[in-house]
Amino acid sequence: LIMVSLLFFSSAYSIKAEGKSIEKLNNVGQIDNSNEICQVIYEGKQSIVFYGENGIDIISSDSKTHLDTLYSVLKLICVNDVNNDGYPDFLTYQNAASTSNQMFTISGKDGSVISSFRLTCSDYDENLGTVLKNSYIYKMEVLDNRTFVIYDYTIAEIDLVTGTVIASYTSTDNIWDMLWYQGSIAFVDQDGYFGLLNGQDLSLVEKTKVANE
Repeated sequence: LIMVSLLFFSSAYSIKAEGKSIEKLNNVGQIDNSNEICQVIYEGKQSIVFYGENGIDIISSDSKTHLDTLYSVLKLICVNDVNNDGYPDFLTYQNAASTSNQMFTISGKDGSVISSFRLTCSDYDENLGTVLKNSYIYKMEVLDNRTFVIYDYTIAEIDLVTGTVIASYTSTDNIWDMLWYQGSIAFVDQDGYFGLLNGQDLSLVEKTKVANE
């Protein structure tokens, strides 16, 4: 366990961008400041998914599908066929106002919203006192065919059909990364802790200090 935690920790703490190549699509697509995120089989063709300020583009060797979004897309992951229509769907983190839903599950078929929801944290306002504001979404990932999101100090499993949190774990500081490990979720946080969560309900199984902050 210690060896696994150290390997995971060293990988997670080499802080870097998420690995998405960035390029302008010019006359090929419609996305400004686009990010290439994943490859999917779309209408029977191997296709590349781009996202950015103008929505989502799905581009194959001979076709392009553009999906409009309500706000510019900050992050996107490909998820399972959530609404069972035969098309891959997408979970997006969008640049919404701090009081509006910032998370949208988007149909890959036509860009319609399957579900939308907010992930929030508490903040203090001089006039209003303690208020809820939208959290920064650090990471979204599909693990064991389930969808998880890291935001602030929290890992949450999301039901993409209803847009609700199924289970969550909150640490004592920012969580940097997670992975699926033998039926559990392993994570590291800013305090220098390595932890294991129960893969079913995200309850804490073990937490060990492995490095300085």
